[in-house]
Amino acid sequence: MRNGRCRRRPPKRCRGSRPGPGILPRRCGRLSPDAVPDAATTMIEHLQKLCDAYDWADPHIDEILRRYLRITPSFQRKQWEFAMIYRALDSSGLLNPDARGIAFGAGRERLLYALSNRVRHVLATDLYGQHSAWVGARTAAPKQFLLEAAPFEVDPARLDAAYMDMRHVEHGGEPVDFCYSSCAFEHIGTEDAHFLEHLRGVSRILRPGGVYALTTELRYGPTLPVPHNFFFSLDHLIDLAMRSGLAMHPVFDARLARNTLNAPNIDGLEFGIAAARLWQPSITPWRQGIVFTSALLILRKQAPALRPQVLGYAETEGWVHAQLRRLNTELWKSWQSIAPDALVRAPAIGHEDFAQPGKPAGPFLHTAWTSFGEGRVAVRITPPDDGTARPGQPVALRVSSRPVGGKVDPQPVLVLTTEGGDAGGEFLAEPGKVYAVVGTGPWQPARTWGILARRV
Repeated sequence: MRNGRCRRRPPKRCRGSRPGPGILPRRCGRLSPDAVPDAATTMIEHLQKLCDAYDWADPHIDEILRRYLRITPSFQRKQWEFAMIYRALDSSGLLNPDARGIAFGAGRERLLYALSNRVRHVLATDLYGQHSAWVGARTAAPKQFLLEAAPFEVDPARLDAAYMDMRHVEHGGEPVDFCYSSCAFEHIGTEDAHFLEHLRGVSRILRPGGVYALTTELRYGPTLPVPHNFFFSLDHLIDLAMRSGLAMHPVFDARLARNTLNAPNIDGLEFGIAAARLWQPSITPWRQGIVFTSALLILRKQAPALRPQVLGYAETEGWVHAQLRRLNTELWKSWQSIAPDALVRAPAIGHEDFAQPGKPAGPFLHTAWTSFGEGRVAVRITPPDDGTARPGQPVALRVSSRPVGGKVDPQPVLVLTTEGGDAGGEFLAEPGKVYAVVGTGPWQPARTWGILARRV
């Protein structure tokens, strides 16, 4: 009551319903364990899209993660990929008791088990074999391999596994209702013909109207054709889809919320921080000079359609690269510790000439390939002080360079040596290049070394 007039209190508004910068929206209330969100509650306008932190706030995605995948939501791209593939198949009416599907490059990923509980049958395929190069497919008994790793109860009759090369898609049975792959597409081969061979193979085994939902890694920039690990540009992905004989969903949503969680972030495992072993993967990784994310494509077996409408890509790419420049400046204006063993177990490609006489070419110390932007960079290297040093046996150190995604330059940018003392020097970093500290010699393990770098 005010001035003799009764005033009605306005209804309370859900906090976070209009999020400010850097804040994720929250839903009013919570879904009960048996609640199923209806179409009106979705926050995702187009399912064919880029990974966005705001997608975790969608009630459908939240329900899929908690109820069907049975995991606690967290901002990891793999969660997004699984939930979005599930959502795409469900929204197409393909998660029903009569549906049959095939998964490519599936290993024993969690999505297999969630889907097998909703459909008649799922066939998991991968390069399964006792000596497979992929740890997640290294088995001589694929079905047993899958069932032993089941994170929750599944019907063994609904889930099978078989060897299949994604470039040679074969299926002797009736056409299937759906196919899916989660970040396996980029590993298929070395040229467009290999990716098209896969997509056309999928088209052969899908029934008319069937759906192929796939996620892959999308680079904010031109395609980097790294053999067996492509980072696709959006235009390149769309070009492949348009040539596949499958029809792409008519809209690709490349809009991205201006949120801190969507900004590029470092890979903690590349830096010398003990807690980095617990680092949570970022939505937009910045790794070895490459900034990228996950994208979902929805392809249907029907008459080829027009090229899809792309929403907001130029604005998104501009924002991501602006955030990357800010991160690069802030990161290297002070000394940073770099993990000395980030790539020790990787092949020493480009370093074959850098080895002790009579010793294997592989270095014992190899940092990740790191981007410093443009300018002079100072490096400090401290050998271990734990009694493993051997006087009189020098350790050869160098800073190597290569173009982002390219081959190692033949000449190092900095050469150092130490017989037990600290080493240091400076070099000129160039934009578009990445750098790594590499070492050979008698002292191991690499993790006992200290490596610091900063812009000067």
